[in-house]
Amino acid sequence: MENKLFKIRVYYEDTDAGGVVYYSNYLNFLERARTQLLFESGFTHTLLKEKFKIITLVKSCYIDFVSPARLDDEIEISTLVVKKSKIQVFLNQDIYCNNSLIVKAKVRIAIVNIEGKVTRMPVDLFNIF
Repeated sequence: MENKLFKIRVYYEDTDAGGVVYYSNYLNFLERARTQLLFESGFTHTLLKEKFKIITLVKSCYIDFVSPARLDDEIEISTLVVKKSKIQVFLNQDIYCNNSLIVKAKVRIAIVNIEGKVTRMPVDLFNIF
């Protein structure tokens, strides 16, 4: 899979009292980029759950905060699949502001059934990664 890009604006609700993005909100930005990747490939989390009886969940996430984003900044989230198997996907997700790297994340996504047990992802989903 090629590197996918997703842009978002930093809103007041994303920041602390000093106008700096609160650290946990970067996780939300990463999630939105992954969800957008699904949308652009014709999938939704609802479709995965209802049709395929699976859920994607974050198994692990390692983040390096390089520098902060601030109120009104436009940030760009880069998502790249670095490895995949039938039950998990490993992603590198980087966040940029003004073409400068501000956050590096390594994210491991697991595929589970609706009972929460690890399961294989459908071929259609596997192929988008």
